[in-house]
Amino acid sequence: MLTTTYKENIRRSHLLYGGLQHYSQQECDDPMSRSLVWNGIFHPLANQVFTNTKRYHHQFCQRKRLTVGIIFSRDEWVKGDTGNYSMLIDEIEKIDLNVIGIFSHWFGNNDKNIPSINETVEKYFYDHGIPIIDVLINCFEFSLTKRRPVDKTFLNQLGVPVLEGYNISHGGGTPSSGQFVNETSQEDSIPDLIKQMARRAKKWAFLHSEATMKNTERLI
Repeated sequence: MLTTTYKENIRRSHLLYGGLQHYSQQECDDPMSRSLVWNGIFHPLANQVFTNTKRYHHQFCQRKRLTVGIIFSRDEWVKGDTGNYSMLIDEIEKIDLNVIGIFSHWFGNNDKNIPSINETVEKYFYDHGIPIIDVLINCFEFSLTKRRPVDKTFLNQLGVPVLEGYNISHGGGTPSSGQFVNETSQEDSIPDLIKQMARRAKKWAFLHSEATMKNTERLI
């Protein structure tokens, strides 16, 4: 007879490396596995993952507030390794910003209907072709600007500042270079890094918003 721990390890292994399609062929009746999705919006106070941005906005966002986007690996969500993201979302909301934290695979797989990161960004960070975030915090290990999926223009089209957040999700490490804005010290504790990142996200969100308004005024 399989123990609960053993069955849980099997479940997570298949979900991480084989996906739902492969896992469904296994002899396990865990109902949680059937509810897992390839991407979605995570919030620590929600009892579900959102796959509809409007429903998420209705429950967790306030009008006239600027919005911070966060993106991290689906593997971390599957493993339940989301504690630091919960802290980051909480800190961002404390300083009167909306936040949309999404998880995704990096590369897609058309045969298994697995969306890539650029498809995930398009789904949750746009509304009718218009970006709905003012700054993006990337918590993937590698740079979004250096290792891109098929559509190489998806990040440039988003047109918002990108902050490197890998040191927050993994407790240090070497930040990626490139087009990222890196303003945190690797010597600080995780709670301090999270508070710093929240404040800097607010600063860059307002700078982006002000620049967008000025450009709009020039066009009028």
